[in-house]
Amino acid sequence: MKTFLVPLFILAVLLAGVLFLFLAGPVTTLDLIQLAVIVLILAGTTVFVMDRYRSYKRREPAEDEYSKSLSQKAAAISFYISLFLWLAIKILSDRFTLCTGSWLTLGVLAMALTNVITWCLLRFRGLQNE
Repeated sequence: MKTFLVPLFILAVLLAGVLFLFLAGPVTTLDLIQLAVIVLILAGTTVFVMDRYRSYKRREPAEDEYSKSLSQKAAAISFYISLFLWLAIKILSDRFTLCTGSWLTLGVLAMALTNVITWCLLRFRGLQNE
């Protein structure tokens, strides 16, 4: 039961952050980009929560070998991609003028989005025998 309540809590916190973004003041282009990334992360988290909930309803173990290896493989691939992502952010930061906090926010959101996309791709494609 706890294995899908934690992501559900994260989903609620992200949703509260989106609501706070719109209530805080005027919305800029950077806010819209961050909002789009947060919505994509919310969608991936929803897929993750629904997958866990279906497993719970079928009385499957919370962390079996497949789900552990899926999470580990997704984390490894997304970490490798995020290294190049930070390199691209460094190159873009020399060309565009944004404050450091905005670049860090975009980088962290892009890392989370990379992890969600990688997990979803591996979940629907399946793990290949290596």
